Amino acid sequence: MTVMLEAPGVPDALSRVSLFENLSPELLARVAALAQRRRLPANSLLWSRGECNDALVILVSGRMKALLSNEEGREMTLHVFTPYEYLGEMSIFDRSTHSANVHTVEACDVLWIPGEAFRELMREEPRMVWHLLQVQTERVRRLSDELASHAFMSTCRRVARKLLQCAGENPHAEISHQDLAGLIGSTRESVTRALADLERRGMIATGKQKIALRDRAGLTEMLDSI
Repeated sequence: MTVMLEAPGVPDALSRVSLFENLSPELLARVAALAQRRRLPANSLLWSRGECNDALVILVSGRMKALLSNEEGREMTLHVFTPYEYLGEMSIFDRSTHSANVHTVEACDVLWIPGEAFRELMREEPRMVWHLLQVQTERVRRLSDELASHAFMSTCRRVARKLLQCAGENPHAEISHQDLAGLIGSTRESVTRALADLERRGMIATGKQKIALRDRAGLTEMLDSI
């Protein structure tokens, strides 16, 4: 179930999203006028793999994760969404079904922009299309980096890289061993061993759903060469 919220500060929230950060105030206001702000409870399903749900969704607060699962019930985490990330943009163009299940990890506030309304804005404002292509190109480049790390980096170095990415400017990364394993394409057992190795070296301190980065410089140094 979704709960509709008041929408003050929507332009400010949109301006923090990479997809909209360089838009003019006038164009940003037009996007904001399309957005519906909603509250999603913790552990709820946003959409399922194979579902057709034509909307651009922007996470304002909380965390979500994209998952794949097999017939045996095993799950792999594809991505953990944090505030001011967006999802659903591919279906905006081709109206295809979603490629993964997306769940809320905790209660989330989102901005929901109906697909047809957003497409109409892009038809009227070609600048939106160009900007979206630029942002998606950056995403493809990041995906190439991920593939290179899977091919050439040890599990320990892949863990260090993903911890730095997940933490950003924060002193810790909020992520479980299982989610970390899915994100780097490894097993939970291998990730647990890699975390134990990094902790022995004094680079991190592990806790429940949270991993403190004690030696950010040391973790970064591990990534200097492929």
